Amino acid sequence: MQHQPLLQPHKTVLKLASVQKSFGSFVAVENVDLDVGENQLVTLLGPSGCGKTTTLRMIAGFEFPTAGQIIIDGKDVTATPPNKREIGIVFQSYSLFPHMRVADNVAYGLKRRGVPKEERYERVKTALELVDLAAFKDRLPSELSGGQQQRVALARAIVIRPKILLLDEPLSALDAKLRQRMRSEIRHLQKQIGMTTILVTHDQEEALSMSDHIVVMNKGRIEQEGSPVNIYKEPKTSFVASFIGETNLFEGEIVEPKGDDLPRFRADCGFETSIAPTQERRSGRKTLLSLRPETLLISSKTSPSTLSNTVDGTILGVSYLGARTVFEVKTQTRQMLVSVQNDDGSRNVASDTFVEGQSINLSWAPEACQLVEAR
Repeated sequence: MQHQPLLQPHKTVLKLASVQKSFGSFVAVENVDLDVGENQLVTLLGPSGCGKTTTLRMIAGFEFPTAGQIIIDGKDVTATPPNKREIGIVFQSYSLFPHMRVADNVAYGLKRRGVPKEERYERVKTALELVDLAAFKDRLPSELSGGQQQRVALARAIVIRPKILLLDEPLSALDAKLRQRMRSEIRHLQKQIGMTTILVTHDQEEALSMSDHIVVMNKGRIEQEGSPVNIYKEPKTSFVASFIGETNLFEGEIVEPKGDDLPRFRADCGFETSIAPTQERRSGRKTLLSLRPETLLISSKTSPSTLSNTVDGTILGVSYLGARTVFEVKTQTRQMLVSVQNDDGSRNVASDTFVEGQSINLSWAPEACQLVEAR
């Protein structure tokens, strides 16, 4: 059976309206508003304790909001029990029945819903084919690898044809290489069947690589939401800038330009840098500047950069990471991280060109400077 997904989200499948959840005096989720479009994969991203899992549990019906509404496909389900919400869930621990064979695990939800035996067989067969496990239908979970168990859990969730698929840290129990492969498999499957999906994770790379839309949460609130590119390249707060990848943050204020010059940022630690004129700014306003390590150019003293923003520095440390090399550089005012791509992945591209103790120049374009709120 071929599943033809709708390629463009065209309606809101899930809506959270001013949702709040308190446990006694502790507010776990505060005033969350969120719209999720049909066929989107939306990720709730944040550190432990930020409220993302509590939000997912409220969507699933395992927790009920203290205030606000949860609407699925136009229907208010705020007080509706989980089994009435048409939700599929994949847990971190997979939660497979150890005594049941793969096919029986996948069929469990259908059996509970009273789906006739013949239809159950066809739907289980189709679901196992989608996750490439048709040949494993008679095995027990203990006879499968971690990645195979994860795919069984996915098949069990999608076989009931839910309106929304919820993924609760589904890859955290897997090793790094398998986790990377499963990201691709889950994303491919989600696109193939066109299913609206909510993923909860604390892994920034996972969120960036899998999502249509990322919702960054912090202390129970939505800090920022947008596309992966938008979240990474245009963080609005210091939390988002530092949580999504690495960055160099500077406190300071904006200095208005003279004549046709570009506006400037004057850091409290002592240096100034020109910034792009498109940045929102007010002269004298205290703010933070974010500089991503990969936007910094490192060059030797004998071949200095022609970019307008330049500081002198000394290399304190070199970390070779395969595809890139990270340098820790001490400038006159503070230490900075610089990330250099190794074009062919070999060790001698960046880490042998610059060594510890070497005096270098650091430079960057005005467009690399991103002003963020100090929170």
